[in-house]
Amino acid sequence: MKKYLPYLLMSLALISCSGYQYITQKQGTKTFIESQPLKKDKAYDAVLEWAAKNIISQDNSNQVKDKGKGIIIYQAVRKDPLVIDFHYILSISVKDQKIKIEFITKNIVDSDQPPIVNNLDQIFNYYSKIKNSLIDYLKNYNKQENF
Repeated sequence: MKKYLPYLLMSLALISCSGYQYITQKQGTKTFIESQPLKKDKAYDAVLEWAAKNIISQDNSNQVKDKGKGIIIYQAVRKDPLVIDFHYILSISVKDQKIKIEFITKNIVDSDQPPIVNNLDQIFNYYSKIKNSLIDYLKNYNKQENF
């Protein structure tokens, strides 16, 4: 009987878990350091404008802005009915002709499907699109001012 006890316990554990939803939680960080054409103060203002148009913030009180240090931090959320929702921190530091863009994935929750191995890869691809959008905005910022 003792030799069957571990198998019995494992069977009970598997049966009891079968009704639960799958939840995956992962964290990941992706950092980009890029050149950009603007001086620090102008780049800072451009990033604020870009973020107002492109970032869905969880709560405006969860933002850090320090123009003197050139730092902007958002707690943001990605909402898309075709892709899993996830929360992330977007940290942007600007200097003359340089920008550091850091994405920190807080969690990924997909409660209806089994764990998806490539979630983090999909999210990092999303981050690359966001980064490219911001860099393009900065490169064209002077042209927008002269309309």
